Amino acid sequence: MDDWATIRHRFANEKISKRELAKQLGVSRGTVDRALAQTRRRSTNVSRQGLRSTRLRRTRPPDMVR
Repeated sequence: MDDWATIRHRFANEKISKRELAKQLGVSRGTVDRALAQTRRRSTNVSRQGLRSTRLRRTRPPDMVR
């Protein structure tokens, strides 16, 4: 498991603080913050794309649907 996945897993499941994670893994607290922020961005982007594509499909006239 790569460091970023380890950070996300341990933060969510083991309830270890960001500072403690950084110390145990030998990375900066900024790296821990970026790893956790990336997770939040991915889930937000996926839901936005899903909503956007659903709206586009519903607004197209039937003759333009491929």
